[in-house]
Amino acid sequence: MLFCASAVLCCALSGCRRHHPSIAFTDVPIMDFGGADTHGTVTGTVHDAPPNSRIVFYVRGGRSWWVQPFISHPFTTIQPDGSWTSGTHLGIEFAALLVDPQYKPGKLLTNLPGVGGGILAITTIPARQTILEHTIFRPKTIHFSGYDWVVQSRPDPQGGKVHYYDPANVWVDDSGSLHLRVTHIANKWVCAEARTTRTLGFGSYRFVVRNTAQLEPAAALGLFTWGPSGTDQSFRELDVHLSRWGNPDSKNAEFVVQPYYVPSNVYRFDVPAGPITAGFDWSSGKSTFLAARGAREGTKPFATWTFTAGIPPTGDEHLYVNLCEFAYAKLPMQNEAEVVLDRFQFLP
Repeated sequence: MLFCASAVLCCALSGCRRHHPSIAFTDVPIMDFGGADTHGTVTGTVHDAPPNSRIVFYVRGGRSWWVQPFISHPFTTIQPDGSWTSGTHLGIEFAALLVDPQYKPGKLLTNLPGVGGGILAITTIPARQTILEHTIFRPKTIHFSGYDWVVQSRPDPQGGKVHYYDPANVWVDDSGSLHLRVTHIANKWVCAEARTTRTLGFGSYRFVVRNTAQLEPAAALGLFTWGPSGTDQSFRELDVHLSRWGNPDSKNAEFVVQPYYVPSNVYRFDVPAGPITAGFDWSSGKSTFLAARGAREGTKPFATWTFTAGIPPTGDEHLYVNLCEFAYAKLPMQNEAEVVLDRFQFLP
């Protein structure tokens, strides 16, 4: 009876509150594109961790999360005082999961999981910034050619380095044309990107692009699909690129079915001065790319190529437009750049 009375009194005084475990970062490395040759250290603390629980730590270097410090050693020990330390490759965002002893972490994630299924707590933090840290870019949505597009506002690694994006570099003018700019802020090139708010799937994709002859060799315009869950299908990426990739002697355009490092997945060609219509027809097992002079439908293409191998299925992909600098250009970018897209059309 005394034990029961004491238990009742304890609940009455404390409210029988149950403390939930939590994680906090105390230090993270500087922002970087990441890769196998980059190294840093993360530290943090855990409160109210159950016995034998451990930390699983991830870094995001692009659009995916990689377990750290190594695939073969995915767990970080929690010290008696609740602190933890882990080596890591560098990236743009970090995530720490408090997990039970039976949890089996994945080596690569496109999206972070939630609490449950062996995960007791989770927290994320962006990498420490060293440039543009006082510039606040607010996200926005635009309307172009009958579609809503989300404008990129967060740093993201593309082309071998972290690129910064300013929503002010993307806008639609009074005539309905879409403008993309690359500007120079804090001694860094700041890019432009937007994506459709919904997926489109199989069909005909066409962009009308104004003259790009003025683009420097290091500037790159990309018109492409990309889906976060399509890991096994190279993220369902089909590309039209207008760029010399930093080499003045290179052709200035290409059609690509990812992965680009397969030679048969890339078709290079030259785009003449003046407006062009470029795009692709995407169907099951086949994608035909084309580029034609001007903005008229039915104009004979000056470049066309059909791919039948490695064509991804549709899924959660969105359509992207991107203007940025190529990080490893033979001739680096010297001046700000702008490209105008007069129209986009999709036919299922």
